[in-house]
Amino acid sequence: MKHDLKILPEYFVEVLRGNKTFEVRKDDRSYNVGDEIVLHEYICGKYTERTMSVIITYILRNPDYCKDGYCIIGFKQYGEWKEIEEQGGWGDTFYRCSVCNEEWLLNDGKPKDNNMNFCPQCGSRMGGDKNEQSSYSDSWHSLPDSSR
Repeated sequence: MKHDLKILPEYFVEVLRGNKTFEVRKDDRSYNVGDEIVLHEYICGKYTERTMSVIITYILRNPDYCKDGYCIIGFKQYGEWKEIEEQGGWGDTFYRCSVCNEEWLLNDGKPKDNNMNFCPQCGSRMGGDKNEQSSYSDSWHSLPDSSR
C-alpha cells in the first residue's frame, strides 16, 4: 500500500541525508511493514516540488513508548530513476536518482537492464523488488560536474 504524507523541510532534509530514518505519526492509515510512504515536502501551506519514497521496515505501536493513537515508523529510502533529456547527441541516455539527484549516463539500455537496483552515489534502493541485492554494471558513468 502507498501512503502520501506531508513533511516539513527541516525533517525532509534529514531524511534525504539519511540521518532521520523514522517518523512519529498518527496511526490512522493502517501502516504495514513493506508499505511505501511518499514524503511530500510541505512549507507555509504549500507543497514544494520535492518528494521522496521510503519503504516501511518497522512499526512500533507499544503504548509504553507511543502516545495513544500514534506509532513510530522506521523506514529506508526508496528511489526511482528519472529519464532526462539526451545530452551530447550520441544516443546515450541519462538518468537521475530521485533521492540524491545524481545523474548517470547509460551506454546501453535502462537502469534495470544494467542491474542498477541501487544508486551508486547515495545507495538508495531503486524500484523493483524490495528484496533485491545490489549488483552493479560497468555500463554506467557519473556525469562530471562540468557537463551539468
